Amino acid sequence: MVPLQSRSDALRHLAVLPCRTKLVITDSHDVTGGNNDGFTSAYSYQYRTPEGWVLFGTHQSGTVQLIRTIGFRTALKVFRGDSGEPDLVIPFAEIYSGTHPDFPLPYVGEEESAHGSSWCFVPIPFENGCRIVAPEKEESYHFFNVWAHIYTEDTPEWEKAADRVLWSSEEETAAASPACSGAGSLDAHGRQVLFEQSTPGLVTSIRVRLPEGRRSEVLRDVHLRAFWDGREAPDVDAPLGLFFGVGYPDDEALRRAPSYPLGEGEKSVEIPTGRVAPCALPVSEEPDGTLVCRFPMPFDSARVELVNTSAQSAGPIAWQVFVEPLPEAEPGRERGRFRAIYRRENSTLPHRDYTVAEVRGHGRYVGCVMRMSSRGLDHGLRTVQRLFLEGDARFYVDDAKSFLCGSTGTEEYFNWGWYDMPPKDEVFAYPTHGYTEHTRDSEDHSTMYRFHVTDSVPYYRSLRFDIEHGPEGEIVADYESVAFLYHSDECALALCDTVPVGSTTHDYRSDGVVTWETLTRVYEGNDQVLARKADGWLDVAGVSDTVEAVSGTAGFAVAVPQENTGLRIRRRYDGAWREESATKEPHGSSVVGEQAARVTVDGEDAGVWHLPPRHARECWMEDEFEVPARLTRGKTRVRVALESVGEVAWNAARYWAFAYVG
Repeated sequence: MVPLQSRSDALRHLAVLPCRTKLVITDSHDVTGGNNDGFTSAYSYQYRTPEGWVLFGTHQSGTVQLIRTIGFRTALKVFRGDSGEPDLVIPFAEIYSGTHPDFPLPYVGEEESAHGSSWCFVPIPFENGCRIVAPEKEESYHFFNVWAHIYTEDTPEWEKAADRVLWSSEEETAAASPACSGAGSLDAHGRQVLFEQSTPGLVTSIRVRLPEGRRSEVLRDVHLRAFWDGREAPDVDAPLGLFFGVGYPDDEALRRAPSYPLGEGEKSVEIPTGRVAPCALPVSEEPDGTLVCRFPMPFDSARVELVNTSAQSAGPIAWQVFVEPLPEAEPGRERGRFRAIYRRENSTLPHRDYTVAEVRGHGRYVGCVMRMSSRGLDHGLRTVQRLFLEGDARFYVDDAKSFLCGSTGTEEYFNWGWYDMPPKDEVFAYPTHGYTEHTRDSEDHSTMYRFHVTDSVPYYRSLRFDIEHGPEGEIVADYESVAFLYHSDECALALCDTVPVGSTTHDYRSDGVVTWETLTRVYEGNDQVLARKADGWLDVAGVSDTVEAVSGTAGFAVAVPQENTGLRIRRRYDGAWREESATKEPHGSSVVGEQAARVTVDGEDAGVWHLPPRHARECWMEDEFEVPARLTRGKTRVRVALESVGEVAWNAARYWAFAYVG
């Protein structure tokens, strides 16, 4: 059993900027760009072994933070290190039910009782590799996501320790009186300062009590804003309803339409509407209606205020802000500033993902609240009114063009499944995720929250989080969201060189060349969509590059800043690899063999760059390798050599070198 951490400690760690930790996600999304995300089991594994389907595999050290599955019925097998035998073999039903002593409630949820999706937030640490295997058969649907934080030899122990705990959801007694409190009404377009301080401190809690009348309008029209360290633009600017995870529930509308029929004839089902109070670790609603935020907010100076964006007065509103002295920063643990980013699209653009957050700098994404509407009650698709929920969640980290697929459907990102299928489609609330509002009004509104307390998304240069709307992004809907991050505007990762294969400028040399060809391919996702053709396919702008596959070695020199603290090397490669190496799967997909390269830097061993077997993709893909600081510190130029040691030839079209700085 991993140690238990108080809620305040678990949340306070989020404010510390990540240090040499990366997020890896494996999942069952349709790699052809369609919507077969586990429905036929075609993509419900990375590859097969005699032990079963491999859902996750790495040769590095790290911690599995989340396992989410739908349809898996056998047993979870976990192989750690070099062991040929699993050191964990547990039936899925036992894990998710909370009956296993090492997988207790409320850190797990079972598919039938947890609204259509099974999930486990119990951290599983591992050293020198891990494989997660399920001995399943293609007899039904199988959906999965595995989230893991991956470490390097430069990852500090405090970062690993913060990953390897369970959080407590118990309410803690406030140890101090609020720094300020008050009550009053807001004039039309008025502003009320809740708290202001010119010296360093830490906001530990914000509590807001709204009036009974016009509550839904106040939740929508009144914004919480916060300005840190003298910035002119607000770091926090969000409607109260989304910031606190409740949405804008209209109690009168809910009374008028507690449910509604969806579909016709025998296919008609009764869909419930309703609302439930959020009970997330960072935000919640108390029985008396008080809204509570527990996100820690460090500052050197601060101003927190409420702003009425409407032409009607709002109130009376009561508030309390709790503040502590800012603890002295520990060496190597830089704090980020809390940000809440509000976005809205009234009518999403066809084949353009909705962007939840897009920032440049260094930080960690820690969750979001979203409110979505089907934009009218009939798309001509009565049985799938909320088809926009088929959209995948996509994280683009540090300017990468390949994404991490956070889910195989929007509701699955919020850790449930099978929308529009009672009783799964009913409001609920858990410490990490919830579906707090489903209002049947002139349209059809759903509010959901997802917080990443242990499974945050670290970034060192940039982050973009997009959500597809519909199976291929084609469903027009109304979206609005608040994204939560801890952020610094200073990038911790700097691009220092770009190396096309064959570059004489970089003294590129290779031997054992298997193929050399120029390809024009797109990346996964829809960033490059130009127009929609009459036949239903998309015109896309491809990227042309020359790709080389080698069975021997390849090497090149890159310039690096002398003050670097290690490197990250990214490569662009052909996602189809060599088709002749692919194993044909029962559903027509192809799994291609392992690529691996032993990496040396200036002749010194840096480890093995490993890419496990996976489904072939007719597109460009990217992956990365971390070079430790001991091999690059103080140098201005290094030579990188790669020796192919995998099942198939190592292929690459281009390399980028990024230096850790600061």
